[in-house]
Amino acid sequence: MIPAPIIFRYDQMLISHPIVCEPDPGTSLPHLRWMLQQIYMGHLPFDKQQRWLGFIQGILIAKGLTTVPVEREWTRPYLNEGFPP
Repeated sequence: MIPAPIIFRYDQMLISHPIVCEPDPGTSLPHLRWMLQQIYMGHLPFDKQQRWLGFIQGILIAKGLTTVPVEREWTRPYLNEGFPP
């Protein structure tokens, strides 16, 4: 499972947007919040959680809400501590 602090961090970046499943085109900020909710609920296979997390990070970066260097440093402690599986 993706560590909760990572999910919460990204959700806080998007908190002003509702949680809405908008799969077409799938890059809206409400849709990213929906994806984070699905990851947090833990019903997705772990490999899908990882793909979705990377997608969410990419969109957040593309929309200027964060940067690659900031996220690399912020997530490193969580992803290097025996991250499953």
